[in-house]
Amino acid sequence: MTCVGLFFAKSHLVGDAYRFVDNSVALLIGALSLRAGLLDTPDKLKAYKKLRKNAVSQNNDHSIPEPSKSLEENIEHPSDAVLMSSHDATTNGVRLVMIDAGLQPIAPVREWYDGSDMAFDDELAYQVMLTFSIEGAQLTVKNLVQSLYQTRTGCTGLDFATMPTIGQWPVKEFIATMASHLLDRNEDGSGFVDPAVKPFLESLKGHSAPDAAA
Repeated sequence: MTCVGLFFAKSHLVGDAYRFVDNSVALLIGALSLRAGLLDTPDKLKAYKKLRKNAVSQNNDHSIPEPSKSLEENIEHPSDAVLMSSHDATTNGVRLVMIDAGLQPIAPVREWYDGSDMAFDDELAYQVMLTFSIEGAQLTVKNLVQSLYQTRTGCTGLDFATMPTIGQWPVKEFIATMASHLLDRNEDGSGFVDPAVKPFLESLKGHSAPDAAA
């Protein structure tokens, strides 16, 4: 089983090397920045709107519904959590970026959500979910991983309180660390990030770094 785990881990490291998740990470940073009150100038808001517009225009699946609230409504009445639900490639890619950025500690996940043990830490699955919730100035990241049985039969009765927490940081520190890391690793222009990503991340520079260093 260890060999299988190493094989799949290697495939995700290859994907991470090509930076296929960076667009998703940039959108995540934007959503958290909105809820943390960091999009407080017209330039930052304009850069975030451009990022969101490009993400929608590149989505060819027209069956995806429109967001329940507009960007302006989110600014006036932001929710407290950001949910990221995906197949394992994107979600585990985001986890790798968090580790590469130096965010520590990030706790391993050792159990499936049904309580059964994984064969090894952070075993990959088809259905993986990360939640990023903000309470005051603190960000809590939780990680839910469905077992194969749950994926086949459906996972009901989800309880946010019982989802394993993999990390907690001041939200401004998380945003500053992730934004800086994303800029650094795309400095040479060899990745696959959308043209709107870099201007948005640049607009955040210098805003939350002092708090992160404190």
